[in-house]
Amino acid sequence: MRRLPAFPLYLGLSFVSVLSYRMAGAVNLGYQNEVVGLNPHQLVLVGSVLALAVFAFATPTGVVADIVSRRFAVVYGVARIGVGLAIQAVPIFPVIRLAQVLWGLGLTFTSGATEA
Repeated sequence: MRRLPAFPLYLGLSFVSVLSYRMAGAVNLGYQNEVVGLNPHQLVLVGSVLALAVFAFATPTGVVADIVSRRFAVVYGVARIGVGLAIQAVPIFPVIRLAQVLWGLGLTFTSGATEA
């Protein structure tokens, strides 16, 4: 099996991930506001849960990426982000908060491992 060159693969992955994360974030806020009916206070709380999850999981996920595998960390992180986004289809506030925690966990897995 032929291996792809690392630099073009990194550029492609970075482009697709940044574009999709930004689009998902924008659509996610509209969904939470219009479909779920979250008020501004709840929207700020959901965003804070995401930020706290990223802060809390940054060091442990970095250790996993260093000890286990960076490739595993990227694949697991992208899968975890997908699960977090899929769970948000249930329009219940506690489920949305859980989905934000899973999304934050996935972001921390992918953030450092992609650049390394």
